Amino acid sequence: MHTIMVVDDNAKIRAILEEFFSRSGFTVVPASSGKEAVDILRKGTVPNLVILDIKMSHGSGLDVMYEMRRMGITPPAILLTGTIDAGKYADMLEKLGFSEENIYYKPIDLFVLLDLVKKRLGLV
Repeated sequence: MHTIMVVDDNAKIRAILEEFFSRSGFTVVPASSGKEAVDILRKGTVPNLVILDIKMSHGSGLDVMYEMRRMGITPPAILLTGTIDAGKYADMLEKLGFSEENIYYKPIDLFVLLDLVKKRLGLV
């Protein structure tokens, strides 16, 4: 079974994603902030994929990705954003070894996101 870490400071979005992906057969590790996500990773949890909100309190999704890379943890990642100007993150994504293909724009269509997760995990 694949493990997905869901990092979002919006409790409602986090709960919806956790329930949806759990029902879809994944183990889900939720985190309410970038800081909490990094703490979970430091305790030894290594997810197969990470879904992160870009803008969060207590550490952005990009901060979490940077810390993951620094710790040698390199699962695929999908960054969620509600901003239409996600291109401003392109330089940081490139430095982390990602591209704008890793950005998923809200509002979230759960089935489209599920397809993206399966592709990133090589399940389709």
